[in-house]
Formats: sequence, structure tokens, C-alpha cells
Amino acid sequence: MAPAADPVRLVELRQQELPKLVELWGKRLEVPADSRIDGRKLLHALARQESTSGRDGGHARVEKAYQPGGGLHRRHVVELFAAYGDAAVASWSSWQIMYPTAWELGMRGQPWDLWDDGEAGKWVVRFIERRAFRKGARTVREVADAYNSGTHRDAFQPKRYMDRVERFYMEALLGPPGVQA
Repeated sequence: MAPAADPVRLVELRQQELPKLVELWGKRLEVPADSRIDGRKLLHALARQESTSGRDGGHARVEKAYQPGGGLHRRHVVELFAAYGDAAVASWSSWQIMYPTAWELGMRGQPWDLWDDGEAGKWVVRFIERRAFRKGARTVREVADAYNSGTHRDAFQPKRYMDRVERFYMEALLGPPGVQA
């Protein structure tokens, strides 16, 4: 499980490390040539949306819909749930990546390994490359849609989520509204 330590200090450390990890993983994100997305700004925007840029401590959030019998349950989750309980259906890190998603992408560690933003970043990048870019996502809105709902090609579009990620991306790119560069 997550290390036992002063929770306030852990949040402070996460906030200090997150910009470095955004830089690292953002540079490694392979953005398609026909997209003008800045990988670092995209990862920043997603972390800001998912965890207020690490200020919530990147706590795991159990996603009940993914539990066995839930509306979004996936077949392989039964085994993961048997082994890890609610941790198997939780989203982790400043990017709130779900353990079943990371597992589908090749992760074979334990769910709480994703609590570490450094570890989670690898799976977030892989998710964006495989489930967004390889399936045709070329805009921040399309990537946000895929990140939130699994694909940008379905009928479900989390508009509020997409709007917020796009706004956070633009603020990272241009600076907050009302501030002259």
C-alpha cells in the first residue's frame, strides 16, 4: 500500500515532483506529426483536471462501476478484484489512471504501484498513445474524451470534462486569462 507518512508532507512532495514528471513524460509522449499537441501541456492539463495538480495527494479513488457486477465491469477485473479487492478498481496518481487500464496496457505490478506518479506516468503515456493517438485522436478535446471514457469515437462525450481539460491546456500553453506574457 501507499507509504505511511505525514499526508501533508506527501502532498507537498507530490506537488514538487509532478512538474518534473510532467516534463519527463511529456517529452516521451509520441504525438502524431499531424497533431499540434504539446505533450507536456497535455499531461499538465490532465493532472490538473484529475487531481488539482497533485494537491489532493493522488489518492486512490475506487470506481464502483468497475467492480464485479458494476455497469462498466470488464471480464479480467474478476481476477484482479479477487487478488486486490477495491484497489483493483481504483484510479491512482495525479493522473488517476485505473489499475485495470494499466494492466491491459502491460503493467503487472500491484495496483498501489500506480500511486507513484513516476510509475503512473509511463502508463498514462502508453494509454494516450495507444487508445487516443493510434485511434485517430488529434485534438486536446479528443484526447480528453478518450482519457475519460476510453475512446473518443463513442457516443458518450464528457463535455464538461473535455472543456476543463482544454481550458487547462490552453492556460498551460498561454498562461492564465488576464495575465500578459
